[in-house]
Amino acid sequence: MNIGDNMYDVIVIGAGPSGMMASVIASQKGLKVLLIDKNAEVGRKLKLTGGGRCNLTNLKKTNELVNVIHQGKTLYSALTSFSSEDIYNFFSDAGVELQVEDNDRVFTKRGNALELIQVLKNMLSDVTIMYNTTVTDINYGSNKEVITTDGTYKTRNIVIATGGKSYPQTGSTGDGYKFAKKAGHTIEKLYPAETYIVTKDKFDLAGLTINVSVKYENKTSTGSMLFTHVGLTGPAIFNLSEFINKDLLTNKEVKIHIDYLPKFSIEALTNEIRDTDGSLEIRSWLKNFIPVKLAEYILGSLKSTKIASLSKANIDFIVSNIKNMPVSVIKTGTLEEAIVTSGGVCVKEINPKTMESKLEPGLFFAGEVLDIHGPMGGYNLTVAFTSGYAVGQSIT
Repeated sequence: MNIGDNMYDVIVIGAGPSGMMASVIASQKGLKVLLIDKNAEVGRKLKLTGGGRCNLTNLKKTNELVNVIHQGKTLYSALTSFSSEDIYNFFSDAGVELQVEDNDRVFTKRGNALELIQVLKNMLSDVTIMYNTTVTDINYGSNKEVITTDGTYKTRNIVIATGGKSYPQTGSTGDGYKFAKKAGHTIEKLYPAETYIVTKDKFDLAGLTINVSVKYENKTSTGSMLFTHVGLTGPAIFNLSEFINKDLLTNKEVKIHIDYLPKFSIEALTNEIRDTDGSLEIRSWLKNFIPVKLAEYILGSLKSTKIASLSKANIDFIVSNIKNMPVSVIKTGTLEEAIVTSGGVCVKEINPKTMESKLEPGLFFAGEVLDIHGPMGGYNLTVAFTSGYAVGQSIT
């Protein structure tokens, strides 16, 4: 579609959650908005979040959110104007049935991200959308030019909402960093966040999932963990992978510790073993709590030993392996394989109230292109929607 050399009040680059929200809010103020995306549809990455279920926000209070999110203090003002509760109400008022699950996570009741995408798409009715179009360059100044594969377009305001470098198949290939650099912005070093790990020892347990608590240095992550052919993945691993990756890059030896039964204390487990029928094999006891294949892996050569025959040292070894199993990590997934990008446009160069560049008036940033991100649990979509809303409200 060739729209010609029209002047727009705002051009938004990237039709992910932050770009769509910025476009919706700006258009509702009567601004003439052009939304450009590489894909043939809006919200392509949004469709994949939460395994398609779409964990759209987290209902923790603003003070808690900013403490959990990396560079969260930058978002404090934006969250005051459009909080996680406001995000909930925004979609609920639009007819999407929502439900709150554990750890204050909010999902669509039908577990379908397409509902949110359709709601946002309906709200974009007054926005001109260009699909299958790549922005190749930007010329800055009071009147800015956005150069695309389908022509050049003019505007006084540009929103860069291109995402990070994760999931490049969705269009997030790092273009936003190039455009930010041209305006003089600093790009904080990029790392993969929320990705799998490759372990030194192979478990032969591929496909097995269990809820665990994983500790890495002073950080603990609790949730689902999945064994793979090369190592470990799942939410309990994802939330630590960024820190593991950074340390591996310094050639530091990395070791995580897995607690397979976080609800039991060491003392409680020790007493459980001692109070169990001594004629049973120890694996018969442990398989009451975890899958038998995992139980046999944890117990090793002791798996067939009768409980009555276990020495104090044997019991201590078993309990230690259940509660604090050490696992050496060789590497993590790459930036392109990660769910989220850590790093991005330096937040010190951004006005935290408006998300506008301090270096280039009329240039705004929203979402993952910024050096702001959180763990799994609805935090990253909160960042996207909140920053997008702040941008849309700020543009005049």
